[in-house]
Amino acid sequence: MKIIYRVLSSAFHDKTPMTFADVLYPFLFAYRWGARNPRNRGQYDPLVDASTAFGRELLAGFRTVRVDTDIKDFGDMKFTFKVPVVELFVKRRLADRQHVASVAPPWSSLPWHLIVLMEETVKRGWAAFSAEEAKRRGVSWLDVVRDQKIKDRMAGAGRHVLAAEICSRGVERDSSLRPKLKSRWSALKQFYKRRGHFLVTNGPYELVRWSGDTTVFQAFRDPTYPVGMGSFEQYTLPLRAYISKIEIRGDRLEILGEAEKVFRFQRSYRVVREPLTGDATGQTRPVLCRYVVVGPEGDILNVDTRSKEKQANSR
Repeated sequence: MKIIYRVLSSAFHDKTPMTFADVLYPFLFAYRWGARNPRNRGQYDPLVDASTAFGRELLAGFRTVRVDTDIKDFGDMKFTFKVPVVELFVKRRLADRQHVASVAPPWSSLPWHLIVLMEETVKRGWAAFSAEEAKRRGVSWLDVVRDQKIKDRMAGAGRHVLAAEICSRGVERDSSLRPKLKSRWSALKQFYKRRGHFLVTNGPYELVRWSGDTTVFQAFRDPTYPVGMGSFEQYTLPLRAYISKIEIRGDRLEILGEAEKVFRFQRSYRVVREPLTGDATGQTRPVLCRYVVVGPEGDILNVDTRSKEKQANSR
């Protein structure tokens, strides 16, 4: 079975663009650290094995196809996005096609060069990917934010210069990699100097401060982020519903309600309440009524969810 993915990519926080290498490197990581290798016993983690077992069992191969260009036109502004297209091949069909698509999606929130740096840290015995393996080996659980000792080693403190070692080995294999490797490691180094941690990911937010019980993210506008303008407006103004009237009609209990609706005027808005009758509210999302019927002894007699459509069909 073949599955075609269009990956909605965006730039990483160290300003490097997402490429096919970033999209597909997690597959290499899963096979490298999820399978026992007698020739390299230190390159294995049981948690990676268990977490990726089904995907590795099902995956037969993958192929990069092309990079599409999507353009979103907002009138006075246009945004261009790069969309890598990847084909995945699985060994057998499953009854649920959505399940197949979720087995091994080609996507990572970490750039490949950071994953490689983490791998080198674990291979040198400084840390482990999982808490269980860290306890078994008697080392630290890999933490690229809070563990200063690990961060110092990752940054190349003292005689350990991981970035230079990995870069030189990559250049030995293929000299054409020199510019790309240098730019990647330089970007990661600058990010660490600026933020004080190695948690490079992507999205319109960035980890800036942390303490024992507090984590602070800084939001910013990212023109490369594909889920752009207007995508999250429904969450900025959560709409509420209210009970306006309750009537007892024989053996029926009728509850009348009102729902909020937002009227927008450029950057301003006004919230109004309208009765839930007919199509007066003009809601774009379905109106659901969730209710619980409780008996005189406090026991729950019925729990259900009603919508306009469901109510009409049950009459």
